[in-house]
Amino acid sequence: MKVKYIKWIAFAIATLLALFTIFGIPRLNRDIPRIPGNEDHRRITKISECIQCHSEQGGDPLPEDHAARTQCHLCHTIQDKIIR
Repeated sequence: MKVKYIKWIAFAIATLLALFTIFGIPRLNRDIPRIPGNEDHRRITKISECIQCHSEQGGDPLPEDHAARTQCHLCHTIQDKIIR
């Protein structure tokens, strides 16, 4: 019974380490830009509202390596200070 418990603990630790390696480490060495704290960005509530400006037809298109990404808020956070 004790061996089974130790195996589950080892499995849980290995899983957490794998998740950190996959998702955490790549973000440690990058300077991820923040979403500006201006009124236009603060009123956004859905990702579809981001795409209106950050598409090929919009004024500020996404970089090519972001074309398939649709969850901006997972990496980018909004600035606390309101910029006018």
